[in-house]
Amino acid sequence: MKYCENCGAELEDSAVFCDECGARVETVPQEKAVDSEQSKEAEKQENAVIDTSDKPVEKRKRMIPILCGVIGVLIIAVIVIIIVTVTSRKSNNDENNAKNDLETAVTSETADETVKSTEATTQANNWKKQYIEYLKNVDSKNYGGCEYIYMNNDDIPELMILGSNTAAGNILVTSDNTTIDTKIIASGKMYYAEKSNELYIESGRQGVYAYTIYKISDGKIQEEEVNSYDTSGKTAFVYNRPKTIQQIIDDLSGETAKTNTETLSAASTTKKAIEGSWTSYTGNDPSMEYSSKYTLVFNSDGTVSCKGYKNNHSGNYEVESDGTIVCSFTKCIDSFPPNGPTEIQGYTAKFVLNSDGTLTSPTGSNGTTNWGKNTTWTKVQ
Repeated sequence: MKYCENCGAELEDSAVFCDECGARVETVPQEKAVDSEQSKEAEKQENAVIDTSDKPVEKRKRMIPILCGVIGVLIIAVIVIIIVTVTSRKSNNDENNAKNDLETAVTSETADETVKSTEATTQANNWKKQYIEYLKNVDSKNYGGCEYIYMNNDDIPELMILGSNTAAGNILVTSDNTTIDTKIIASGKMYYAEKSNELYIESGRQGVYAYTIYKISDGKIQEEEVNSYDTSGKTAFVYNRPKTIQQIIDDLSGETAKTNTETLSAASTTKKAIEGSWTSYTGNDPSMEYSSKYTLVFNSDGTVSCKGYKNNHSGNYEVESDGTIVCSFTKCIDSFPPNGPTEIQGYTAKFVLNSDGTLTSPTGSNGTTNWGKNTTWTKVQ
């Protein structure tokens, strides 16, 4: 196949003239044709090689957008993960902050309520502070045991402080949680009904008695003397193992009673209260020695003696934890006519310190002397 050089029409290989324009067509020698064919074939092979070498480049070019897309997707995924993480942390922080704020608010509110409650409790217990301060200044030599009683209708108890002798009397203490009032009341038999706002005192002896009624009005203790009173509905007031002043102070301050030697126990308080001389005189003439007149002496060293008429008993005493006084008389001299002084067998006698400051003996003596279970002993001033 060849072409007309004049008009470019396609000609047969054997054509001499162009069928289109009539121009003469030169004949190409066979060698040239072969060379031409070989040249064309070589060109084709060269182009094939060139085409083959271009294919990886084109493939790489096609991969670039894909890789860019993948990288872009990864970048977007990382950004999304970062955003989600930050948002989640912020959300958690906000939630924790809100929770902490709520807890802080609740704690603050609880603390405020606790403070208010504590202040209210402190104010409600102001009477305790008043009693503590008063008891710290009570003369422990003249006053020993203490006990609570409830005279009026409030829930604040009154204090009854026991005098160690008749002359000292007892002290009645009351508080309305604002003010405190005290009054020394006569020693004697006491009657009262809880929250009746009346305390009856019968004092005196030998048929001569005084009757006094105590009441609380507007935080003050009122005293009224009467000729007599009706004790129906009221019971005789008896100390039920009274506490010491220090024990009451410890109770009021919420502390455990101390156990050191400086702390007064019921036993040591009673021991201090009974030290000295006591008499059981019941006759009309105190200058005369009757068999019914005895002198009982408790010494601070734990020794005791009882003398009456010409009888002389001596020994030692101890005060039990409940305040009971136990006397062991080991040397006993009795005077019985006509034989004169005779040493008799020793014995044990018990005494109790009463709320009115007197002593009584639930045992009496051993029967060789004239003081018995009903004998009342009064401290000699």
